[in-house]
Amino acid sequence: MGTPLSGPPIATRRRASFIYTGSNQNVQSEAPLVVRTDSSNGGHRAMRQTTRHADAGSLSRAQLTQCTKANSPESNREQRQSAACTPCLDDSGFAREDDATSEYWDNFGIVEESLPGLSLETSVTTQPEEAIIIGRRVVSLAHFVNAVRSLDDHSCPKLTGRFALVKERRVGLCSELTFTCSECQEIRKLTTDPVTEPTSLTDKANVGVNEAAVWAFMSIGSGHSQLEEAMAVMEIPAMSKGAFLRREESLGKPEKKKKKLAEEAGAFCEDGITPYITVIVDGGWSHRSHGHRYSANSGVAVIIGGRTKKLLYLGVRNKLCSTCEHYSRTGKGKKDHVCYKNWNQSSGAMESDIIVEGFQRSVEMHGVEYRIFIGDGDLSVLHQILTKVEYGRFVKKRECANLVVKCYTARLYGIAKETKGSSAFLSGPRIKRLKNGARKAIKHYANILRDVQGTAQKQRAQKADLTRQLAGDLINGPKHVFGCHDRCKDYFCDGTKGDNIYDGMPKVLQMKIVTAVNIIAEKADRIVTDDTSNLAEAVMALVAKLSGGKQINRCQKGFYEHRCYGAGLSFQLGPQWHCPTSKAVTCKSPAAVLKRYASKKTAQKANKESLRRKLFEENGHQQHKRKESTVNDSMIHYGPNCQQPDMPPEQYAEKERAVLASLQVNEKQQMEIEKATRGQADNPTWHFERNMRLTASNFYAVCRRREWTPCDTLVKTLLYKKNFTSAALEHGRQLHSGYTSKKWKLLCNLADYLFTQSTDSWRRRQTD
Repeated sequence: MGTPLSGPPIATRRRASFIYTGSNQNVQSEAPLVVRTDSSNGGHRAMRQTTRHADAGSLSRAQLTQCTKANSPESNREQRQSAACTPCLDDSGFAREDDATSEYWDNFGIVEESLPGLSLETSVTTQPEEAIIIGRRVVSLAHFVNAVRSLDDHSCPKLTGRFALVKERRVGLCSELTFTCSECQEIRKLTTDPVTEPTSLTDKANVGVNEAAVWAFMSIGSGHSQLEEAMAVMEIPAMSKGAFLRREESLGKPEKKKKKLAEEAGAFCEDGITPYITVIVDGGWSHRSHGHRYSANSGVAVIIGGRTKKLLYLGVRNKLCSTCEHYSRTGKGKKDHVCYKNWNQSSGAMESDIIVEGFQRSVEMHGVEYRIFIGDGDLSVLHQILTKVEYGRFVKKRECANLVVKCYTARLYGIAKETKGSSAFLSGPRIKRLKNGARKAIKHYANILRDVQGTAQKQRAQKADLTRQLAGDLINGPKHVFGCHDRCKDYFCDGTKGDNIYDGMPKVLQMKIVTAVNIIAEKADRIVTDDTSNLAEAVMALVAKLSGGKQINRCQKGFYEHRCYGAGLSFQLGPQWHCPTSKAVTCKSPAAVLKRYASKKTAQKANKESLRRKLFEENGHQQHKRKESTVNDSMIHYGPNCQQPDMPPEQYAEKERAVLASLQVNEKQQMEIEKATRGQADNPTWHFERNMRLTASNFYAVCRRREWTPCDTLVKTLLYKKNFTSAALEHGRQLHSGYTSKKWKLLCNLADYLFTQSTDSWRRRQTD
C-alpha cells in the first residue's frame, strides 16, 4: 500500500484527489497513491489551475505542493495579503520549490523524476444554501402567470443568460420576487398580487389580498390571532399585528359611505301616506356584564322599520380612544389622528342616547316620525323621548311579548328555587305550561285585534276590551294549570277536569305566584298586539358574530364601530352584502368567486325560510314527538348536583358534632318550636324541622334495617320526600279542618256555659 501523505498542507474543506498511476522503486505502491485535500470555496481557482496542469501529463513536487497549499484556508488568507508577500512563480505558474518543500517530500522518498504519471481528480462537496422561499404563498394566478411570461421578453447580450430568483420581499400576504440575469445582471421584479402597497380603499379600483384577508376575518368575527393561526397551519407567512390593525382601520374609513348604504336600502313609509311609522329598537354593548358591572367601553343601538324590516338608524358610542390614552399617559403632545371617542357618561346611558338621536333625525333622514316603538322592558328611553324629541308627546311604547313572557318564566323558576316545599307544586313541566298558556293567550287576542275593522274610535274601544280580557286570562293561568277551571275560556281550556290542587297549595307559594302573574297582567295593554323585537335581536346577534362573540376587546381604535356597521350591512343586504359593499367601495364589479358564494348563501337562506313556512302551515303542520328531558340524568354528571368526593373522616366528625349540637334545645326552645310548627303540612317550618329530626313514624324503618342493606334510598326518602296529594286527600283535609274548627267552637261554647252555670250556683249558695 502507498504511504499516506500527512502534514499541514492537507487541512482543507474542498476535496481534491491526486491519483498516482505510475510505478517507482522508491514508492512501494500496489494501488494508486491518493492524496486528498478538502478546501473551502476559496480554493476554486487553484483547483482549476491544478486540474489544467494535471491534464498536461505530469506534476513536479513543487507543483504538487503549491496545489495542495493553494486549497488550504491558510492560502485563502495569504491571497488577500499585499503583493510584496507573493512568492516567485516558475514557467508553469506555480511557486518554485524551496528548501522546506524539498525536505518535506524527501521524507517520503519521493524525487522529482518519480512523478511521471500523476493525474488529478476533483470531487467538490459544498454546503446546501438556505432556500429563498419557504412555505406556501397566496397568489393571484392570472396576474402571476402574465408576470412570469414577461421574463421571456429578455434579450441577453451574451445569449446564455437566465433569470434566477435572488430575493423575496413580503408585504403581508403579498410577495415581491426579485430575479437577476446570470450574465447581464438585469433585474426584474414580480408580485404575487396586482395590489401590493397598502393604500386607502377610496384611492384604488381593486382590493388587495391583504385588505381582502382583513375584510374576510372581520366578517366572521375574527382578528389577527385567528388569521395568524390559520396561516400558520397552511404554512403561509401572515402579516404582522400592526399591519392587520392598520388595514382594519383603513377599511373603516369609508364607514359613513357604508352606513349610508345600509340606511338607504329600504322604503320607509308604511303606506306612502301616513307620516308616522312603527319602529323596533334595541341596543347592546361591547362585552357581557350579565347585569352586574355595566362598564363596557362601547355600545350600539339600532332602529328598524316595523313593516319594511329595514335598518333606519344605527349608532355607536365609544368611551375610549387608545391614541388619546397613549398621549395622556406619556405626557406627549397629541398628534392629528381620527378620534373615535364620542361619549363620556355612563355605559348604561349609551343605548338611550343613540335611540333618542335616531328619533330626533327621523324627519331629516327619512321624512317620517316614529310614533310607536317596540322595545324590551329594560329600556327606559321613553322618558327621554318625551322630553328631548319634538314630537315625543305622541310617542307610544309597546313591549316585546317574547321578553315579557321570558321574564315571567324566570320569576316562576326563581320562586320554585327559593320557596321550600314548592317542588311538588311548581315543577318544571307546570312552569312550562304556565309559560305556554300566557303566550297562547297573547297570540289569541292579537289575532282578534288584527281583524278589527271600523273607525279609529271603534278600534280603540275594541282594543281596550281585548286588553281587559287578556289581563283576566293571564291571571287565571295559574288556576287553570293547578286544576281550577271555573273561569277558563274555550280557546284556553278543553274542559278536561283533573285534580284541583290550587286550594291545597301553601299560601306563601300562592301569594308569590299571584305577584308574578300580576306583573305580566299589568302590561296587557303593551303586549296585546303580540309585537316582538326579533329583528333588532338579529342585528345584535350579527354584531356579536363580527366582534368575536364579545370576548375580545375591540374598543381601542374604532374597530368595534367598524364591525357594527358591517353587521348593519349584513342585516340590510342579506348574505350577499359583500358584493354591493365591494362595488360601492371600489367602483368595480366583484370577483366571480364572491358572486357565486353570495348566490349560494342567498339560495340557502330562501330554501330554509321556505321549509320553515311549510312547517307551520295550518294544514301541513305535524306534531313532532317531544324529546324526553334528560335533565335529571345529566344532573348527576354535571352541575352543582353532580357527584362529589366523600368528605374526609375528620371533617365529617366535626360536621356531625355541629349538627347534633344544633338539635339540642331546652324546654323554652321546645315550646317555641311547637308554636312555630303548628299546622304541620301547611307550615314550611314544620317541614324544615321534620327533615332535621327522625320522627316516630320513620324510626321503625331505621332500626329494623339490616346491616347489609344500602341506606341511600332510605336517606333520600327521609330528606327529599315529595308531598303526595290527591282529590281524596284534599277532601279529607278540608273536612277535617272544618270539623276541627266546628268542634273547637262547640267546646268553647260549652266551657262558657259551664263557667256561667258554676258562677251562678256559687253566687246563690253565697246568698243562701
